[in-house]
Amino acid sequence: MITGISKQTSIAKNLADRLYTPQEAAYCQKLSLLVSKNYLRFQASYSYLDNAVTAATLSKVLNCSEKTPNSLRRLGLNETVVQAVEAVTKREEESFSKWLLRSKSNQIARLILFCILQNQLEEDKELNTFFIERNETALLLIKSWQNK
Repeated sequence: MITGISKQTSIAKNLADRLYTPQEAAYCQKLSLLVSKNYLRFQASYSYLDNAVTAATLSKVLNCSEKTPNSLRRLGLNETVVQAVEAVTKREEESFSKWLLRSKSNQIARLILFCILQNQLEEDKELNTFFIERNETALLLIKSWQNK
């Protein structure tokens, strides 16, 4: 186990190190930091933060590998983390709005999705893309879900 982090986060980091490209690993590390900075907005406890950072670390694992929710459970990840990873994983056939609405049901997924969109909005502003309005609207929507 890596010193200073939980067993869950250690499992997630080791898995991410094996499965992610360097770009995916850097993105998920940045996302985990955003989750750490924003979790108080979602009125969460420290145990929630640990699960959220773990799920953020694994936010791409179901899309970029052969891993399944059951294989994550067998690795020792708790059900809260597995459900959050499932909720925040955008399915291939899923529209942006359906992904948002599906993620709404999971508090940790809402936080991670908020951070994904916040990060994407910053990148979009740098690139001056047409996704800015969509992402700003989605961030406002997620903020309205915070206390639900």
